Amino acid sequence: MTRQSDLTSARNNSHWRRWFWLFVLALMISLLWSVPASVLPRLLAVSFANQPAPVTITQTRGRLWSGQAGQLVVNLPGEAGSSQLLLENVSWRVQWSALFAGRLCLELASSSALRPFDGNACVTPAGALTVTGLVFELPASDLVSGQLQGPPLLQALSNAMQIEGQIVGQVHSLLWQGGDVQSLQADGVWSSAALVLAVADPRTARISRQPLALGELPWRLQSTQAGEFVLSMEAADTVADLQLTAQSRLWLDGRYDTDLLVAVQPTTPTFLRDLLRLMAEEDAPGVYRLNLRNI
Repeated sequence: MTRQSDLTSARNNSHWRRWFWLFVLALMISLLWSVPASVLPRLLAVSFANQPAPVTITQTRGRLWSGQAGQLVVNLPGEAGSSQLLLENVSWRVQWSALFAGRLCLELASSSALRPFDGNACVTPAGALTVTGLVFELPASDLVSGQLQGPPLLQALSNAMQIEGQIVGQVHSLLWQGGDVQSLQADGVWSSAALVLAVADPRTARISRQPLALGELPWRLQSTQAGEFVLSMEAADTVADLQLTAQSRLWLDGRYDTDLLVAVQPTTPTFLRDLLRLMAEEDAPGVYRLNLRNI
């Protein structure tokens, strides 16, 4: 009788231990799942503790594993100061499998009407940021003004010239480490590309806006070394006021060295034809070569 009672007691104890550990496991999962989204900026701050952070996240809501941010600021380094690109209405989802490899990987997306994007980003404990498969769209004017605050990325355009259209592209791979962009591969299209010139009427001295359609301009951007990039653009077969082919070396601090090949078209304004004859070297009839540099 005593032996049977002991066996029953042992079974009961085993049963209760099983339920206890299941309760503990459920409690731990519940606590982990309820970690607020505000923890993510702290994790990023720890990862980039000894170097300038490439991104800053504010106005978080939701949970760490699946949250949203009102603003995500991309900090572009440069010797002349940091430029900032502001992205809004950003959501993320943590990739659980990457945690077992010691990396914090996020699936990122933005519902912003002006600057939508979708891609993947990973942060390592050593403070390296990698971005892959990032599809994006932004107004071309962001590259020289507006959302890109601080020293503009493209300094070749003066106050007398504005750019229009949409930049659509994909970042195939990006590595940021040690406070600088170490490698970058990206390409896309500058759609509905246009330049808007501020032109003075010689008779009235009034300033008017003169738009110049450039059509569709496929582009490719790749790094040659840390902080230095080559940008290539070649005119597509579209109707335009000018056809451009460009090869440019760019630095994030605003330096540039750009070779432009400009082909006039039947719709090219007369004043611009005259200006090209004065400023540029004619390679062939109606085709001019320009070099713009700030090194």
